[in-house]
Amino acid sequence: MAEVKAPLMSMAASGKLNDEVVFFQRNGRQLVRSYVKHDGGNSEAVKKSRNIFREAAGLSRLLTEADREAYNQMTAGLAINGHNLFMKKAMKALYGGQEFLPVYGVDIHTCDSLRVEGGRLLDVGFYGESSATYNVIFGGGHYSCYADREIGGVGGGYNRILMLEKAFTLDTGAGGFMIDGLDKEAWYWFMLEEDGGCGFSAAYQIEGGKW
Repeated sequence: MAEVKAPLMSMAASGKLNDEVVFFQRNGRQLVRSYVKHDGGNSEAVKKSRNIFREAAGLSRLLTEADREAYNQMTAGLAINGHNLFMKKAMKALYGGQEFLPVYGVDIHTCDSLRVEGGRLLDVGFYGESSATYNVIFGGGHYSCYADREIGGVGGGYNRILMLEKAFTLDTGAGGFMIDGLDKEAWYWFMLEEDGGCGFSAAYQIEGGKW
């Protein structure tokens, strides 16, 4: 049904016609455009997106200040910040229908090596999925190239990996690992990925000379 407030072809016409065409004035000009009814954003696809976003945002609140700093360091110099990188990874997993916990509460300690004179030992604790196995990806140097690959670039990525180890969590979700014999002047980084799942961590940097 027409809801036009003036003769249709007049310069003063305004309103919509049969929910298809809208006449309106802007800056003294008579304009016309298609009318698209807004459904209020309540389609099933929109509801799913909103729910996934809320769930990912809730998971992000598990991260400690150290975790957030690690994500921010990952994305230094890139057109994305640490929070957005986490949200991107979390939402991708959730859209795939997977339930997961990210790795969070990462606590890093270093001490003199137990077996290599002049070396250092890295002792890491973390929380994640209960009773799960994690892959520890341990690399040398700075990890910015890994972050670039993760976001879609063509940086060095995995070519600076020094070793792959395993870490395990208890039924409380607490886990950890140790790596011995490291050079206290060298830079290293590590991250964790759930074996067979979608839990993940940021990449944490160990700065040479600051052990």
